[in-house]
Amino acid sequence: MTQLVPAILASTAHALETQASDIVSLADLVSYDVMDGAFVSEGTPRPGQFPILPPGSSLFWHLMVHDPLTYLDECLAHPNESKIVAVHAEAVGLEAALERLRTEEVIVGLVLNPATRVADVHSLIRSVDLVQIMTTIPGAQGHQFLPAMLEKVQELKELRENLLVAIDGGADLATIAMIARFWPDYVAVGSALTEATDPADTYRAMERLVASAQSS
Repeated sequence: MTQLVPAILASTAHALETQASDIVSLADLVSYDVMDGAFVSEGTPRPGQFPILPPGSSLFWHLMVHDPLTYLDECLAHPNESKIVAVHAEAVGLEAALERLRTEEVIVGLVLNPATRVADVHSLIRSVDLVQIMTTIPGAQGHQFLPAMLEKVQELKELRENLLVAIDGGADLATIAMIARFWPDYVAVGSALTEATDPADTYRAMERLVASAQSS
């Protein structure tokens, strides 16, 4: 079944601490959207400022940054396990960042913006473990969901059967069943949880919708 990954996007250290405390109990894998204010207009605290989570928690670093190589040491030095590190196909120094990540015990991820086609990254697919498909314009949470991007899931699975595929952007109670029917391995869930009155209740409801969609 598709795994839902609570996702944090915070503009300040205080917001980062608050969001982390609100969602850390929901799942053992948590995503953090790191932004540098250059690759996208928004900025966030650096990976080294991410709070330490309880033992057993692991991190999915989504680096929405111009030069991901300069962020990797901070990600990998975090006390919690770095399970997945994903860098954008459109970033400068992409090859160097991927080469470094392949020397580490992490799932190496490549992120595709909506305008980037699967055909544009054919040469990279064999060198990564996971591809994350952006289903909104990257940046602040809450942007419009782009359902046409879900077609990339099947394209990627046809290219390489054992490739992991993640979806990021616009996942909420209204869209999660549609997303689940494409069978991605992971779905990042951001504002639907961080802005919920009861994040745990929302998370459980989304899990039920995924299970229902994938059992029919």
